[in-house]
Amino acid sequence: MKSIVLGLFWLLCTASTAWAEDDFEQLLEDEEPPQPILNIFSYNNSVYGMSTYAKLDWFEAQLICAANGFKLASIPSETVQDRIINFIHAADDSLITYLATERLWISGTNLGDINQYVWQSTGARLGYRNFEGQIRGGYRCVTLNGVTGDWTAEDCRERRHFLCEIACE
Repeated sequence: MKSIVLGLFWLLCTASTAWAEDDFEQLLEDEEPPQPILNIFSYNNSVYGMSTYAKLDWFEAQLICAANGFKLASIPSETVQDRIINFIHAADDSLITYLATERLWISGTNLGDINQYVWQSTGARLGYRNFEGQIRGGYRCVTLNGVTGDWTAEDCRERRHFLCEIACE
């Protein structure tokens, strides 16, 4: 009797393992290839990466940029701002065009001092500013509108696409 029970148990284990392997192989065949997190582009001798797949909060965006050799983008001058906006406006790719209508995380923040915005990626104070209207209190991280070029202060925990720049130039 014991051998019959063990035999049935072995048969069930073998059959379920085969079914599980077939299901796993089917899942692998149906799975789409992973999407790239950053769409890399260069413009006027600068290299950027724009998130094209993931929406992350400001802190997660920094980590993803760093993991790929980038940092959240800083915009120290109107020239740099124009360079970025011109690229976004010139893009033919429908995904980048879609991203141009959303606010993108950049490295501006006042997390260290509520009275002073800095570029977290460089530590420099914001010399050039392009905030849309009055800065709303309580919102500490800066976004870029890819269509207008305006900046707004937002809740750092909002999930957004983001813009990185190469860490070492």
